[in-house]
Amino acid sequence: MDWKFYLISDKRLFCYCEGMAYEYINDKWEEADGREILNRLIGYDPYEPDDSPYKTGNLEILEQIKKLSQEEVIEKYGNEVIDKIKDIDK
Repeated sequence: MDWKFYLISDKRLFCYCEGMAYEYINDKWEEADGREILNRLIGYDPYEPDDSPYKTGNLEILEQIKKLSQEEVIEKYGNEVIDKIKDIDK
């Protein structure tokens, strides 16, 4: 599987794979809204007015997300996090 891991606001771990998003909450992966990842990747701020130039490409929003490699996830959270996401794919 091609898992992509993202850390939002330095505390919320997400995994995205084949159109499905998951967030690691209370030591387990739970289904999540993938738009939250996408919105941050494009800097989309839903609270800005529609005609605002800061609605998309908002640097403050862009800076809230960091892509992590599988190795970084293991280093920060341990191997069990990866094992648990593998269990979901079965």
